[in-house]
Amino acid sequence: MKLRLSNYLKCLFLLIILLAVGCAALKAYPDRPVSVDDQLRNLTWCFDPSSEKPPESGVGLTAWRNEVVNCRIRAIDLQFTSFEQSIARENIGLNTGADIAVLGLGAATALTGGAGTKSILGAISGGVIGTKGIIDKDVFYSKTMPALLTQMEAQRKSQLVKIRNGLKLPVGTYPLSEALIDVEEYFKAGSIPAALQGIIEQAGATGRDATVELKRIQPASVIEVEQIGTVRDRFNTLYQAWKKAPDSDSGKKSLADAKAILKKLQPDNTSDGEAVFVALDQEIQRSSPGSEQFKKVREAFAAK
Repeated sequence: MKLRLSNYLKCLFLLIILLAVGCAALKAYPDRPVSVDDQLRNLTWCFDPSSEKPPESGVGLTAWRNEVVNCRIRAIDLQFTSFEQSIARENIGLNTGADIAVLGLGAATALTGGAGTKSILGAISGGVIGTKGIIDKDVFYSKTMPALLTQMEAQRKSQLVKIRNGLKLPVGTYPLSEALIDVEEYFKAGSIPAALQGIIEQAGATGRDATVELKRIQPASVIEVEQIGTVRDRFNTLYQAWKKAPDSDSGKKSLADAKAILKKLQPDNTSDGEAVFVALDQEIQRSSPGSEQFKKVREAFAAK
């Protein structure tokens, strides 16, 4: 006896839900021995306004400041780890749930008998795939979020270094009020807006540096192109003559000429053979149009 379509779909969707729940056990992080909430409850004292008042006795000011700051840093770290875990769960649940739904609906489409039923199930399956495709195109959890997390971690470490260096200073130089401002910046460093801002600033700084470098580099004039071409031709002629027959008269003369040129550029260089040409080639490569190095190389190769 064939199942009615409505009953069949109900059973199928129930199966898919059960499979999804079963796969939800997949985790990106191991379970903590103590819950984050329990640990945070033990740290609430340092967020109480009274904790910002200097102790009357029994505790040194430096120890008091450091204890309050470290307590808040610990709480922020716990919350940030929970934030990372929630992102990991979202990513795993998103992909696993969609994949299971597609597999289940695809299998049902193949197994069911009626053409109408197949059309309905196939359409539902296509809808699930379409939804997942939109999410995949967004690439938020698989590509964008890891990059943002990396930026957050970098910014948090940079801010933590600033705090740690501050805690080495006397309270009079680095008071609790200033330390708490830095701790707040530490908290903000682990946020998506701060990560985006950091990436934008880095890209802007890189672009500005490149612009300055491009302005510094002068384009070669026609004459300079001809001059460096002449230098390179002279170098190649000497090298090929020596390489072809090092022990011949022409080979020995080419090596002697190369040594004489290198002596003008590197007076203390006592290289011989292949090393002479390697050093000369490096000198040519270091030349840029309009530079003093360019002038020295050109004059050294022009000398007879």
